[in-house]
Amino acid sequence: MVRINILEGGRLAGWFDPDQAEEFSEATDHDGANPIGVVSGMANHHQSLYRTKGGRWVLAVWSDWQGTETRYQFLDDAAAREWAISASRDDLLASFWGELEEESGPGRPAVGGLVNIRLGEMLGPVDAYAAEQGVSRPEAVRQLLAAALAARS
Repeated sequence: MVRINILEGGRLAGWFDPDQAEEFSEATDHDGANPIGVVSGMANHHQSLYRTKGGRWVLAVWSDWQGTETRYQFLDDAAAREWAISASRDDLLASFWGELEEESGPGRPAVGGLVNIRLGEMLGPVDAYAAEQGVSRPEAVRQLLAAALAARS
């Protein structure tokens, strides 16, 4: 049994046996002379993710440069998933988290054009209405405007 201690802040955070763990290496590119780790983007720098026998994730980071030591750290599930995405390990993603979702842009999609208004003394009643209806302030404003426009017709 090989035991690798994992230190966090100079203190022992735990240990694992790499012979009893699954290892997932990052994908690599090649610049014609050296392998390039897709996560680090650097020649001769590499990363692997281990899944321990106890179900914990351990990240190993090392270099081919003489005199450097391998660093190990525990990762939570979310960080391990992010590593799998950046390391181009779709097989790892599929095994533990399912297929990668379709690409999406930042934030919610737009709901019509943006209009900035100052509500002044109407802000309190609008917030009270939103709380009664269980909706956000923007949705409350949309509902109240829709009702006012419907009453006008």
